[in-house]
Amino acid sequence: MRILKTLVLALALLAPAAVAEAHPHIWIRATATLQFEDGKIVGIRHEWVFDDFFSNALITDFDKNKDKQFDAAEVKELEANAFVALKEFGYFTHVRVGGKPVTIETVRDFAPAIKGGAVVYRFTAVLPQPVDPRATPFDAGIYDHSYYVDVEVNPQLGVKLAGGGSEACKFAVVEDKEAPLYFGATFARRIEIRCGQN
Repeated sequence: MRILKTLVLALALLAPAAVAEAHPHIWIRATATLQFEDGKIVGIRHEWVFDDFFSNALITDFDKNKDKQFDAAEVKELEANAFVALKEFGYFTHVRVGGKPVTIETVRDFAPAIKGGAVVYRFTAVLPQPVDPRATPFDAGIYDHSYYVDVEVNPQLGVKLAGGGSEACKFAVVEDKEAPLYFGATFARRIEIRCGQN
């Protein structure tokens, strides 16, 4: 029974293609920190806060000793059963460099926690190659195409720039008319980064 519950949990989080255009069943309040090194964007540090219902399901399945935190063994099991398969969906991270999609395949520093009764995922999505936003337009959206998972990034508070060279850059959060959700009832948002002459 526990294995079945875990599979259901993982499938729910993955928002499978079979439920395309479904209304949301999971809600995430997200923060995206664009990480710079030497003036180039190298990754996006995510913080996802899950809704109460899904948080309770994760806690029930993975906080085995019921101490309201994830120890190392629990983190390992949670990662294996309710996180790593998100790679198939690019970790809901839709990056474009020079207007062309770039697939996110690598993440690091996965650190789940329980905070105020909610499950929080923290991890970094690593770009395949560093991007100089002064030379090439860069934008990113954090969303689930199927809209099974509703990822909300607050345009003012949910986006940050950090690291060497980020101080010369600004961001804007705009609607992406090329990414309709829920039969066009709403649209995904994209974070546009512009630096210096770009």
